[in-house]
Amino acid sequence: MSIFEEVYEETFDSVYKYVFSRTGQKDISEDIISTTFLKVLTRYSHIKDKGRLKALLFAIARNCMMDYFNKVKKIEHLENDPITDLTWEDEEEELLSSAIQKLSDEEKEIITLKYFSGLTFREIGLILNANEKTVQSRIYKILERLREEVNNGY
Repeated sequence: MSIFEEVYEETFDSVYKYVFSRTGQKDISEDIISTTFLKVLTRYSHIKDKGRLKALLFAIARNCMMDYFNKVKKIEHLENDPITDLTWEDEEEELLSSAIQKLSDEEKEIITLKYFSGLTFREIGLILNANEKTVQSRIYKILERLREEVNNGY
């Protein structure tokens, strides 16, 4: 099994979940994933640091999503964000959902990469072109804002 095949097997589910969490549509997510892995496969021999392949996959998936949304001019994905359209039964979870809706798109993306896709601060930094400490700081500030919002709701 090649390194690419190993990375594919290891990362497909998490990359798909990330894309689906942003698009909310199976067909579109599958198209974006196909494009993502095709781009990596065609450029695989030119990738210098194979150890960063997972972060590269997420970065390419992110760019493919942006391309898709720009091409079809779909802004509704921001208004009907699957991350924030969750149905909550518990009051605390409802408050959290409301607080998440108030986050900027960039903040939602960081939270998605960290908590839905399970990426490390370093991997998120590579995707967003930011250093690891900056990512940690952003996540800390986002979580503090979410805590305050939820606590103020009580």
